[in-house]
Amino acid sequence: MKLLRNERGGAALAFIIFASVAAAYLTMNLNQVLDVVSKKKKDGRINAEMDTFTRGIISYTTHALKNRWCMDDKWARSESCSGDMHEVISNKLNLERLLWSSASLTAIKQAYKNEYNKEIGFEPALDEVSTTINIKSLGELSQSHPINLSLTNTLRNCMDEVSISLKKAENSALYKSGDDRYIEIFVEAKMKDIDRCSDYNSRPYGRSLVGLFPRTLNQFAIIKGGDLDLSKYTGSESSKGLNIHAPIYVDNDLILPSSSYAPVGIYSNIHLGRGAVKSGSGNFVPKSFGGQDDQLYSTYANVKTIKRGVVFEDEVDEGIAALFGNEYYVDTSLAKKCDIWRELEENLSETRDSRLFGKLSGSGFSVGLSKTNLPISNEFKEYAFPSELVSSTKGYTVILKNDKNTVSYIDVGKSEKPIMKMDVSVPANGETAELLLARDTEFKINLNSSINFIKSKEVLTKETVTDEEFDDTYKENDFQRVVRNISSKCSDLNSKDPKVRSDKCSLVDSNFNESKSSSCASVYNDDPGAKASCESRVNAIETASNEYAEMKDESLEEIEEYLKKQPSIDFSLSASTTNITNFKVDISNKDQLNSDAYKNISDITLSLTAFDFAIENSSNYTTGRRNNEAHKPGPNELGNPNLINIKLIRNKEGVVESIKYTNAGDEELKGWTMLKRDNGFNEPPRKPMPGLFEKLSKELFMPEGGLSISESKELKEKCSGIPVNDNYSWDISFTKNTLHSWMYDVGGNGITLTETMEMQDRYLFNQSNMYPGDAGGIPNQSVTKKCIIPSDVSFIFGFYACLELEIEPRSTPLTFVGTLLVNELEISSGALTSGVNFYSIWHPAAIEKLREYKWLARRDENGELLECDSNITVWNKNISRQEQYDLRTCSPIHFVLEGPNNYNWTTVDPEIGLPESGGLVTKSKIPNRYRRFNIQTYWVETGSL
Repeated sequence: MKLLRNERGGAALAFIIFASVAAAYLTMNLNQVLDVVSKKKKDGRINAEMDTFTRGIISYTTHALKNRWCMDDKWARSESCSGDMHEVISNKLNLERLLWSSASLTAIKQAYKNEYNKEIGFEPALDEVSTTINIKSLGELSQSHPINLSLTNTLRNCMDEVSISLKKAENSALYKSGDDRYIEIFVEAKMKDIDRCSDYNSRPYGRSLVGLFPRTLNQFAIIKGGDLDLSKYTGSESSKGLNIHAPIYVDNDLILPSSSYAPVGIYSNIHLGRGAVKSGSGNFVPKSFGGQDDQLYSTYANVKTIKRGVVFEDEVDEGIAALFGNEYYVDTSLAKKCDIWRELEENLSETRDSRLFGKLSGSGFSVGLSKTNLPISNEFKEYAFPSELVSSTKGYTVILKNDKNTVSYIDVGKSEKPIMKMDVSVPANGETAELLLARDTEFKINLNSSINFIKSKEVLTKETVTDEEFDDTYKENDFQRVVRNISSKCSDLNSKDPKVRSDKCSLVDSNFNESKSSSCASVYNDDPGAKASCESRVNAIETASNEYAEMKDESLEEIEEYLKKQPSIDFSLSASTTNITNFKVDISNKDQLNSDAYKNISDITLSLTAFDFAIENSSNYTTGRRNNEAHKPGPNELGNPNLINIKLIRNKEGVVESIKYTNAGDEELKGWTMLKRDNGFNEPPRKPMPGLFEKLSKELFMPEGGLSISESKELKEKCSGIPVNDNYSWDISFTKNTLHSWMYDVGGNGITLTETMEMQDRYLFNQSNMYPGDAGGIPNQSVTKKCIIPSDVSFIFGFYACLELEIEPRSTPLTFVGTLLVNELEISSGALTSGVNFYSIWHPAAIEKLREYKWLARRDENGELLECDSNITVWNKNISRQEQYDLRTCSPIHFVLEGPNNYNWTTVDPEIGLPESGGLVTKSKIPNRYRRFNIQTYWVETGSL
């Protein structure tokens, strides 16, 4: 026991001794420990300073890029981009130059030419913007300059300069589509090389990738003029309330209720144009700034929720106040004519009520335009062409796409302008041609055989040939055999007698005789046996070459005989000026179609595109709409061409016994038959195929049914002065006449100009108009004084502009999908109790609703609406054309392409309109020069190089 106690005491004594030694050691090294701790703190402070600085510059630069600023050499916003066009587009620190699309660049160059009467001498777009800022020079600027705000005093004293660059990102991982832009921002600081700054890394940097996307009006659920006063929508907490699920733009203030509860849920950003967040009689002040119970507006007790807070706009959309604050009148007859002329010129889908019909007629067939089942309503009209397609000798140019001489002859006739386009194809031979046809045009379509005689002639006239060149030519096997024989014998001569020439070998090798100047006799003068063998090889080449020459001469004669007898289909159009044009058809050398060379031909396809505006018998010259008639798709329909199939009917021996004409549905053209597939008469109109009329748009004139050609030419000079497609102006303002630009569909029947033009007084929403089959197009309503949603309407889709919108009491929820442009939003307490929901077309829930109502749907061959297929791999660039079409019709992009163009603008302030300076000429700002962007930061990286 004593021993045990002694052991315990020894252990305690040992611990005391150890602790004493440790304490002494710690005391001796305390300064070193404190130095380590101090350095860690210092490094942490330095890193935090640099990180704050680089991230701050990146954030500031991102904001400047989003708002399209011009910068000065101190990286502050410059005012130099607010004036002269040349100064703006040549400014090397104009960040907007990184964002222009190819379409806007084309228009910028045209606007520059219009402004300065000369071609632009440089490329307006930039791939990079960069600058270097001396930190010392920042002392001249205000302390509120963003770079000064990012600098601490110690950092300012140790930093020499900072470089900032923005580059268009080139990365295969970035999937670019449309007008989105990806920009890499790089910030690098250079530190001073002095002792007191030795703790700083010499080259700290920050780098970030951002994406910019045009923020179009159709991305908003509501665009609200004036204030958005949530205290107007008070109710109980059990009410379903007003729910806005997409961004909302408010021109002035957002006013929160100060006492009563408002069942309002705003689930996306609120954008404030010129106002502030207010409550009661002053600005809204939260209970605490970031406190535990007051971290977001979503905790504000008097509203249901404001999920994503408020965005204060850098630039006000002046068009909203102008739209809801003005009245617009036009009281001259010239204004009426100019608007009619302009609408007809700009809207190339005016044939939407008429269709192309065909029937057998004498020795050919007739083609007619009609809005009924008989071609009695619409005439084919003649239109002028732009200078690019005008020929001084023929009046206009024939565009050929073939490489086998499909069209050998065409006479455009005496008519000045064409009435239609015809695409010709001979499927058996892969031949195609595109022709522009006037009323009295004549042309001949040569039918090539399975043997390519044109290619045969080209090959046989060449000085040097290869056996592969005779593929698909006349006597293909014979010529390939002879050429291979010559090539083999020349190769044998070259290997055994490398110094001996043979002019005949140049047929198969143009370089054969290079560095060869000897004959067999000169090479083997002292060796008779070798000489004899050499001459034998040369003679064999001569024999094979002679065989080729004889075959060539004989074949060229035979080919000429074939071409003289080449069968062709000959067309001639009648010169009559009616709604019917007749084609006389004849086949030259018809017997040749029975020979083996032409037995593969059984079908010739003609695809017709009419050049016409269907305005006759219409109550509205602008739209061509007929009263009390359902819309028909029109004569020129995407994916459903007007076809005349010429079928050669052969017997068992392959002899042509007759010719049959059919349409796209394989119906025979006996009586009047529609040329495309019939997809129903109640389908909404579709625009022509994109690009179909682009080459015509500069010179289209109104048909005689509305104005004569001479009157139209006169109006062109009075109403535009220069072609409308080139009528771009730099930073022109239409703000004063905003209402004019937004009255694009008054009353739902197009703009009907009278002595005065005023907005419609009242629009009552109708549930039956919310279905594709009944709406007559994508629902939209231009500026109306009062819009009313009655209680029996539960779903609304479309784009609407209303000075006042009233939602009447209801017992069921209301869903609105689209964009509402409104000044006063009145919602009854009963509607708030049942629930009112606003979505933009891009919201996932809205897309599901639009698919439910078949606004987004696929179409089968008969035009029937089908469910959207969610299994298409949208990231695959090799999807079929049908899948691409299905994706478009199943996506909100369908409404961007087919809906009212105003909602594709980025501001209510118009992109197209009447200048504030007055006049009747509708002008355009630079197209696709977007004024507002959404921006997304993908990553930020900081460190040192």
